[in-house]
Order: sequence, then C-alpha cells, then structure tokens
Amino acid sequence: MQTTVPLLLIFLGTGLLGLGILQFFRQSRKIRQLVKTEGVVTQLIRVRVRNSFVRTKTETGTKLEPKYRYRAQVRFTAETGQKINLSSPVSYRPARHQVGEKVEVLFNPHNPAESWINGFWELWFLTFMLIFWGVFALGMGVIAWLLQNQKI
Repeated sequence: MQTTVPLLLIFLGTGLLGLGILQFFRQSRKIRQLVKTEGVVTQLIRVRVRNSFVRTKTETGTKLEPKYRYRAQVRFTAETGQKINLSSPVSYRPARHQVGEKVEVLFNPHNPAESWINGFWELWFLTFMLIFWGVFALGMGVIAWLLQNQKI
C-alpha cells in the first residue's frame, strides 16, 4: 500500500509530462502557421478575482476592496480586410497593456477569428503548466520511492 503513492505520482507525472511535450510540439507547429499583424488595445476588461481583496488606506482608516485583474481586448485587421476583435484569455494585475497600445497579434489566415496576442502566457500557458506539474509530480514520486526504499 505504501508503494502505491510514489508509483501513482510517478505515473501521473509521466503522463502530464508526456502531454506537455506533445502540447509543445502541437503549439510550435500551430504558431509556425500563424500570420503576424499589429493590433490595438481597445479596452481593458476588468475581471474580479474571487475571494481576494486589496487593503486600501482611506481618511478614516483602511478598508478591503475587491481585487481585479485585467484582460486586453484587441482589434486588428486581417489580410482580407475583416476587422477582428479578440480578448486575451489571460488576465494580469497590474494591467499588462494600456488602451491605445499597439500589440503584435498572431492569427490563422484561414480563420482570422482564431487569434492570439503574441505573448508567452497567451501562447504557452497550458504547455508550461503541463510540463511544470508533470516534472513536479514525477520528482515527488521518485523522491518518495527512493525514501521508502532508503536509497537516499
């Protein structure tokens, strides 16, 4: 029974790491097929962070206010002349972009609505998380297995 946990972690870590590597190659291939253009940030969409507050000072003391993150909404023109609006799936605090700022956009020339801001987290978040958690779980499983078998 005690050997089960390290083996499950090793199995889980190997699976997540394998999915992360597969996602890396898929995403790399997809990015090579995308077209670059310039877009303009038209709006910052405020996203409430659940159960998270910011302490602010007032004249009468301090108070807790809801915490917000910001996603950029970007407008760009595809090669066909079609105007496209895209909303970043990633939000930041503080806002990463400002309204009116020009940003690089990547889009699928066959389907311009399939578009992303050209940024690390916008393009690589899923890949990064799969690899990170895969390495973490695999490492924890190997360490636990070695400790159980007293090889450390």
